[in-house]
Amino acid sequence: MVRCILAMIAVFVSWSVLDFVIHGVLLKSTYEATVEMWRPEKEMKMGLMSVVTLIAAIAFTSIYCCLVDGKTSRLVVSRDGSTASSRSHVRSAGVRQSTLSCETLRLLKWLRVIIVPHSYDP
Repeated sequence: MVRCILAMIAVFVSWSVLDFVIHGVLLKSTYEATVEMWRPEKEMKMGLMSVVTLIAAIAFTSIYCCLVDGKTSRLVVSRDGSTASSRSHVRSAGVRQSTLSCETLRLLKWLRVIIVPHSYDP
């Protein structure tokens, strides 16, 4: 439970920081060039935007904590790319092993396909 609350706070803070960087720094000149299209500063309700961001962060993190967290299975991946469900299946002399979640392994395979398309093996 504490882990999920800390995740909610982290999501809210990172979302707010990214919002500031994107809209307050990167797009500032674009917004200033089209100032006639936007509401005046006093009508923008920035407090409401922060509350909506907080509610969204709580909702997304709660969904993750309730449905995904704690249910990920682990795979052992050796240096040569072979996988097994426990360390005993890949024990051999000189083979380095690491434990990865299934989601991380899928992401790494997906990135490998994107970066080096000819290396796809389903």
